[in-house]
Amino acid sequence: MLFQKEQEHKVLKSTGQKPKKRKREKKGLEGILAKQNKGVAERSKRDADVAAQGAATVENAQKKLAEKAELYQKMICMYSYRIGID
Repeated sequence: MLFQKEQEHKVLKSTGQKPKKRKREKKGLEGILAKQNKGVAERSKRDADVAAQGAATVENAQKKLAEKAELYQKMICMYSYRIGID
């Protein structure tokens, strides 16, 4: 096959014609990027659920810390009252 192409090229060159160039089909990224990996949608949903639970956990922890700070403040006030610190 290569030999035939070389012979055709020689003949075309000797007659003064230019060999025809074949246009190569370009494979665009559209097809590659459009395809999604297996399980990506499921993983995304799971991550969103975990993030929502994490936000609830953070709010709960902040509430508990505020209660704890209030309790410590009361303890400090009681202690300072007992020893006579104003």
